[in-house]
Order: sequence, then C-alpha cells, then structure tokens
Amino acid sequence: MIGALIRADVHGWVSPGAPRRAAALARKDAVLSHTGNGVYGAMWAAALVAAAFTAPTPRRRWTRR
Repeated sequence: MIGALIRADVHGWVSPGAPRRAAALARKDAVLSHTGNGVYGAMWAAALVAAAFTAPTPRRRWTRR
C-alpha cells in the first residue's frame, strides 16, 4: 500500500524547512490507512521534501539544529 506515501509530499510543501513538522503531519495522515513501514515511509518522504527547501545544494545533508 502506497497511498500515504503518495499523499506525503503535500506535508513537506506546507512545512518548508521544518522536516520534523512535516513528518508529524504525515504520520497523522498515514495512520488513518496504514501501519508500520507504510507510516514510516510517508514520514520520510514528507521530511525529505521539507528539508529540500533549505538545503544549499542537492548533495547537502540535513542536520539537526
């Protein structure tokens, strides 16, 4: 099942530069229809999109502040 993963990117778009917030929003969404790795995958995708807004280069790794 990848429904939550498909929906996850919107949580990153509404949380630019805030990957933890994006992951939390994605989790709230994903648990409605998924469990386990389905939830974790959605959280990862949302955090990745959110972090991409503030990364100085495509290869730069996001670090905790």
